[in-house]
Amino acid sequence: MTEFASETVVNCRRMFDSAMDRIHDADILSTQIWVRTDAASLLKILGLEILLKCAVRFEDGNYRQGHKYAALWQTLSPSSRERVIAEAENRFTTHFSAQDVEAALPNWQKVFCKGRYEYEEFENGALIVDLDHAIENKDPVEGAFSYFPNELQGLLFGLRIILEEQLGVKHDLSY
Repeated sequence: MTEFASETVVNCRRMFDSAMDRIHDADILSTQIWVRTDAASLLKILGLEILLKCAVRFEDGNYRQGHKYAALWQTLSPSSRERVIAEAENRFTTHFSAQDVEAALPNWQKVFCKGRYEYEEFENGALIVDLDHAIENKDPVEGAFSYFPNELQGLLFGLRIILEEQLGVKHDLSY
């Protein structure tokens, strides 16, 4: 293994561990009865972001910044994207929609970037919704955020599987 490759693997393993720790904590939080916020979803989305950045970094050695999930997804090689989708479909046969992944990625970006400060989405007690955009893009008008929980769980699973193989690690998560 070259010095570049070994340094990339070490950095990717660190990223992978960080993502998995956040997903683990989100799973614990989501089992609580008296949860008041979407914090578990935010942690899972943060885990997704880190896993996407990790997968991209493993492929090309470059670290990415920002929260542009659709762009990160498209940066992955077609074979990696196909493999992630296949793993998700195999694990979540009836609940995962590969067709919804493209729509989910920008929604997760919105949830992560704006959902952390959801109070900013309200003005004088009314939810701010761009109705023209919502109708044109068939977004739900009743709320500002769409979570796509099945697709999120599927992508987390698929990314975890391929990264475990690539990085030679194994994480014990119960999904």
